[in-house]
Amino acid sequence: MGHIKQTRSGRWQLTLVNKLLPKGRTWLTFDSEPEAQTYSSQAEKWLAAGLVPPELADPTPRDRAEL
Repeated sequence: MGHIKQTRSGRWQLTLVNKLLPKGRTWLTFDSEPEAQTYSSQAEKWLAAGLVPPELADPTPRDRAEL
């Protein structure tokens, strides 16, 4: 389930907690609350289906070497 809150800077922070996510949780920042809500509902659908959204997947060791 996603939790959305406004930060001091005025941006919106989404916290997703799920055992499928790398390290069990992730934080994302958005410019508006509707953006955060939309992303949260999409990500929750992926996670409910047992899939990790591609942009939240842990990078492979090869990807880390390229960073």
